[in-house]
Amino acid sequence: FLETDTIDILATGAVSGITTLAIGGALSGVTTLAASGNATWSGTAHLAHTGTAPGVSACGTTPTITGADLAGKVTIGTGGVTSCTVTFAAAYSAAPACAISASATLITATTTASVLTLAHAVDMSSAVISYVCVEGS
Repeated sequence: FLETDTIDILATGAVSGITTLAIGGALSGVTTLAASGNATWSGTAHLAHTGTAPGVSACGTTPTITGADLAGKVTIGTGGVTSCTVTFAAAYSAAPACAISASATLITATTTASVLTLAHAVDMSSAVISYVCVEGS
């Protein structure tokens, strides 16, 4: 078992054979963290994603968005809104799968690599929609 405060891994290097990696603080500067098999989060750690907020357009008057590409919350603007476009800050390699939860019912979500489109058959002004988007393989 390796117990240290710092592990230096070259950007082109890899570490294999580690079955448990315990991190007591922030993990920054990592572009890919991959696991073969199941990955388990334990303890009181939360999965957090920070980054540039996506753009929001065609979403009524004064819509707002918080969060980042992985997860966020859109508050739809006003004015007879039946669709809203969220443009990811950085495009995915392929269209991600997005789960949404909304204060209005029957809102649908469709995606491309660069856009999440939210739609409703009737006005969804002021609806609050939370989303989580994950790219598959």
